[in-house]
This record gives sequence, structure tokens and C-alpha cells, in this order.
Amino acid sequence: MPRFAANLTTLFTELPMQERFGAAAEAGFAAVEMQFPYAWSAADLRARLDAHGLVMVLHNLPAGDWAAGERGIACHPDRVGEFRAGAAQAIEYARQLGVRQLNCLAGPLPPGVDAARARATLVDNLRHAAGALRSAGLRLLLEPVNTFDVPGFVVSRSADALALIDEVGADNLFLQYDLYHAQRMEGELAGTLQRHLARIGHIQISDNPGRHEPGTGEIRFPYLFELLDRIGYQGWVGCEYTPRAGTVDGLAWRERHGVAPVHPRPAPRELLRAMFDAAVASAQPERCVPPHLPDPAQLRGRLVVIGAGKASAAMALAVEQHWRGPLTGLVVTRYGYGAPCERIAVVEAAHPVPDAAGERAAARMMALCQDLDENDLVLCLISGGGSALLPLPAPGITLADKQALARALLASGASIREINCVRRHVSAIKGGRLAAACHPARVLTLLISDVPGDDPVDIASGPTVADPTSCADALEILRRYAIALPDGVRELLESGAGESVKPGDARLARSEVRTVAAPQQSLEAAAQVARRAGYAAHIFGDALEGEARAMGTVLAGIARQVADRGQPVAAPCVLLSGGEGTVTVRGQGRGGRNVECLLACAIALAGHGRIHGLAADTDGVDGQEETAGAWLSPDTLARAWALGLNPAASLADNDGHGFFGALGDALVTGPTRTNVNDFRALLVER
Repeated sequence: MPRFAANLTTLFTELPMQERFGAAAEAGFAAVEMQFPYAWSAADLRARLDAHGLVMVLHNLPAGDWAAGERGIACHPDRVGEFRAGAAQAIEYARQLGVRQLNCLAGPLPPGVDAARARATLVDNLRHAAGALRSAGLRLLLEPVNTFDVPGFVVSRSADALALIDEVGADNLFLQYDLYHAQRMEGELAGTLQRHLARIGHIQISDNPGRHEPGTGEIRFPYLFELLDRIGYQGWVGCEYTPRAGTVDGLAWRERHGVAPVHPRPAPRELLRAMFDAAVASAQPERCVPPHLPDPAQLRGRLVVIGAGKASAAMALAVEQHWRGPLTGLVVTRYGYGAPCERIAVVEAAHPVPDAAGERAAARMMALCQDLDENDLVLCLISGGGSALLPLPAPGITLADKQALARALLASGASIREINCVRRHVSAIKGGRLAAACHPARVLTLLISDVPGDDPVDIASGPTVADPTSCADALEILRRYAIALPDGVRELLESGAGESVKPGDARLARSEVRTVAAPQQSLEAAAQVARRAGYAAHIFGDALEGEARAMGTVLAGIARQVADRGQPVAAPCVLLSGGEGTVTVRGQGRGGRNVECLLACAIALAGHGRIHGLAADTDGVDGQEETAGAWLSPDTLARAWALGLNPAASLADNDGHGFFGALGDALVTGPTRTNVNDFRALLVER
């Protein structure tokens, strides 16, 4: 039987929107959809999804002034900017809510616009939206709407929509098939489903006439539900109907049509993705930053906001939205990870190898911290990636020296602790130097941790934290990994001139550090999703380290023992872990510690029939690729061999990204605007 999602815009309207999530869960729905979520904060909606164990499977792009009767603007030549801004807003909501598909309403033909011009505008807008959604790992849907209810709607038949999809030519653009609209315009529901199943991304239901629940009109839903099972439809079916009486009473159609109130456990890949989304959502700045902001009434001087990391722009935006007083500031984040701040400047720079944009931003930041007094407060927003994004070289060395050093360290197999120890001693801003520059102002640092153990000195190399390590420690690490040193770096370290700010330094006496998000809480959020789906969840550690391929082999061994012996825990269950592996690059591949771990795991599992997996970086970037990670399934190796891929050869070449990409199993999320390190989950079926 198909899986049904409650449309919260049309169902449970007896209740305020915030209460409809609980009502849907109580009524036995595992998923929901909405027409337009934009009147509520994404963080609040996400919290309600998580609280009731629901996933959201769909919402629309903004479609103009709905209350005033507008029903889409994608074909309007004079509103292209509005449409594209709406698409960007929808992508951000989808990212926070875990939605994987967004629906576009083309709209009616605008007055005074000929059909050809409207169609050309629609095609251009669809291409733009599809490209933007593809970058975020999302699918775009196009929905035909009947012209009896919406006169002049420019896409009213399935054939019209499919022709447009062909013309746009985007591989992530699919048909949204609403059985009510299709019945009114063309009929032939079963034939359309059979002919175009591969092109249908989502189905919605309501009966005709009246647009009420199934069984109140002419559509043969029992036959269509059986057909969807027979032809292998794997998506959700959205219940977008207006109940003829109350919502709960109207749900009696499910029993009459043989629909179980609660769908069985979700598919493994769907559950793994929901767990990953929950892990990322728990560390979103809009959720974790506001509770730690100081009281503006207690501040006697200025508030200066500074920061660096992949989450820093999103953290700055959360500050702007919740701080009631004046502020100024500057943060630097990775290219593509910016946020629309109005009072805090946002600079984008390179990661993981630094560039000149990051160097200039770091210098600006140090200048911003000059001439502060004891009444001022510096709010420092730090997250993973900040080390590369603040590449201010110590005197005597150059940016080119730091770039060469970064490349060598990243390829060496050194741990993040070792890499950041070196970074602190070749920098003019890390290792407590940024906080020292702020003296005598008070400094409050809010951290989103991406390092095993959550030690503040290792998050972005501790720009506001006293450093207990030394130049001698840095030299020993560089010798250990046989890394050649530029002359300036060698002289800096051997002379001791690169020493960082040490514990007890008076300039850091008014510096406070708070960790607002960390890997453990994200793993706990993922575990909660697994338990709601009926799986035991076990966290094996939030700080696992070591060679990624060795880690994958060990995790595979544990999963096999669980599956085959019921030890140390019983199936069905999910085995969760975090931390940060390393990759010693010896081949010509594209690296990536999560895909390397997962490929080694797949080889060790040897196609075990009851184990699935996901390994991904919560920032959306594994290594230097714009890919978060990848999926593992029992048929991974078989599909690889069928394509002529040799798994062991790919692992030896450090080419996990190439391997999983060729299988279509790469996980692309786009920028998540947070970073709590690696996420690994192995799902073991009974």
C-alpha cells in the first residue's frame, strides 16, 4: 500500500498550525507536507517535526499573494526577481526542514502577456530554480492545475507539464501528479501513472467532485492504490483534500480502502537520511546560538561581532535576528556559505586551503578589535573551518608558505589536533592572539564544535583560547610526518618566535568560551529519529579518530557481529558514530574521509544482505569535494562490478568520491551552514 503524508494546510484545520503536527502523528501519519511554510519559522517547524517523529516530504515555492487569490508567478515576465528570491527562500526552508522536493506552481496567464512570452519566462524560471535546487541536492516538481478552479492556468495537463520538463532539460525536474486536477482535465489516471511513473516525483489525492477525501466522488482509489503498488511507486502520496466533515472522522476512508493507519518502517535510505538531517538540524545556529546571547541591558559599551567558520555567517544572522541593540562586526565563511546579514559584514574565502580573501578578512578582523575598552563586548562566533578561513601569517612567513603547509598536512594523515597545533604556531591570529588583541574588552566566544573531544583550543585553532602547546611540539609533528618546511616557517618555529598565547596570560582574563553545539548532541538527535522508527540506536562514540579506511573496516566488523551473532547488541538497530578520520593520500583520487571510510566498510561487509549505511560530513563537504558523503547498501559491490569498477582499486587510489559518484550513491546536500564533524550510521536489519 502506498505511503500517505498528511497535508497540514488542508487537514486538521480545526487546530492552529503548530498543533497539527501532533494531530497528524496521533492519527497515524509518519509524514506531512505543507503548501507554504513561510509564515512560521523553519526552526519552530523543525522542532515540531522532531518532537512528533515526522518527516516533511514536500512544500511549494512561494506563489505570490495567495490570500489575495494569486496562484503562482513563475510565468510572469515582470516578477522574475520575486520568483527567484522565493526559490532561494524555499531552498533555505527545505534545508532546515529536511524536505527533498519542492513544487512549483506556474500560475495563470498574466493580463496583457501573450502565451509565448509567458512560456519563455516559465522555462527560464524553471531552469534557474532547477539549477539552484540541484546545487542543494533537491528535486523540483511542476504541477498541472485544472482551469475550472484556476482559469487561465498555463500548465493544466500532464502532457503540457512533461513537454516543459523536456524543454527545460534538467535531470532533477519531475512531474507532481495531482489526481484531482488530472481527473478534471483529462482522466486516464491509470494510464498516465503507468506510462510516466519514472517522471512522477510526487502524487497528491482528493476526490472529484468537491475535492474531498477518497470515497466521496468518482475516482476509483482502491484500484489506483493497488496499481501504485504493482508498478512500484516508491514516493509519498500527499493527502491534499478538504475533509467533508472533520479531519479525524474523514480518515475513515483509510480503513475502507485497506490502508493501515501507520506505515511500516521507512526504507533504510530514507531513515538514514532523516537521521542525518536531524543531526544537522540540531546544530543549526538559529537553534543553538540565541539561548547564549548576553542581555543587551547589561552592556555599557559597544557590541562587536567577529567570527570564522562554515557556520559563522549563519551564526551572525542568528545574532542579528535576536539582538535588540546596536552592533557591528565581521565574519568570514567558506565560499557559498554566506547569509544575508545587514549589520555584520560577511566575507567568503577558501577552505580547506586558504586564499588571499581569507588573509585580508583576518587582517580586517584584527583591526576591528583595536581601540576597545573595558565596557565593550566582543562576541566571537567560531565553528569548524575557521582555521583555513583566518590565514593571517605570522611575521616572516607568507600566505604561499601557509598554503603549501596546509596541503602537505592535509595529505599526510596527521590528526586534526596535530594539524591545528602547527597552525597555531605559524599564525598571527590563532592560538589566543585574537582574544589578546581585544584586551581590555570582554570576549564571549560561542563555539560549534567539529573536533573530537570538543577542546576549544582545536576548534578553528583556538583564536580566543590560551594554547598549552609549543613551537617545539609543532616542529615534532612536522618531523613525524616528514613535511618539508619553507625557510621562514622553520626559522619561526626553531627560534620560538611563533609561540602562542599561554594559559594565565592576563589579556585573556576576561575571555569566556561556551560550546553551543557539538557532535554528541547531533548523534543523540539522530538516535531519537531511529528509535521513533522502531530501531534501537547505539552511539559508539562521538570522537572516533584514525585512518578512515581502518575505521570503516572496524565498523563493518561490529555491524556483522550484530547482524550474525546478536552481539554486542541485537538487531534491528542503528550503530552511530562521529569524530574525524584521516586519509593518507597515496593515490590519484579525490580523497574524502567519509567516502574512504564507507568504501572500506563496503568491502569488508562483502554485500551483507541486512546492512545499510551512510557516512557524511555535517558541513556538506567531504574533503575538498562539494559532496557530503555517500550511501552504502547490500548491493553496492555488485553494482560496482557491473559497471566495471574495482572497489579495492578505488580504495587504493583514494577515490571514494569517484566510486560512489559513478554508482549514483553520492550524498549532495549543498551548504548546511553548520559543522559538527562526521556522521556515520550503519543500519542493521533483523
